[in-house]
Amino acid sequence: MLAQQLANGVMLGSTYALVAIGYTLIFGVLRLLHLAHGEVFMVGAFAGLQVVLLWHLGPVAALIGGLAGAAVVGMAIELLAFRPIRKRGNSHLAPIVSTIGIGLVLQELATKFFGAEQTAFPSDLQSRTYHIAFLTVTGAQVFIVATAGVSMIAL
Repeated sequence: MLAQQLANGVMLGSTYALVAIGYTLIFGVLRLLHLAHGEVFMVGAFAGLQVVLLWHLGPVAALIGGLAGAAVVGMAIELLAFRPIRKRGNSHLAPIVSTIGIGLVLQELATKFFGAEQTAFPSDLQSRTYHIAFLTVTGAQVFIVATAGVSMIAL
């Protein structure tokens, strides 16, 4: 049972690691604390979900759709929120307040369009289970850990 919980923790931790790397990358490049980063991650997840639901494509297409959706939102945030603030001066508080506002707007838009309930990816990956010694892992867990590992190595 402990080994199973460790495997589940590695899967969840790999997702958290991707978010943390994103925070670090944004702060390292822009020198801004981007507090709406989690919401951008959420928009990417919903974009990937829409790719799966509308076009009945697999997890790789969902990953590409999620990356594209998050990239578009990230560029819009840069153009509409960060760039004008940087042009006005060196205030450290204004970008933080701006990202909090952007995060609230993205949360409310997601609630309006997709509802407040959790939504799972309809996938064949979830039905596949692998039994390795004392562990039981799903195909989705393997995909998440593999994608996170490749992304971290590529970065």
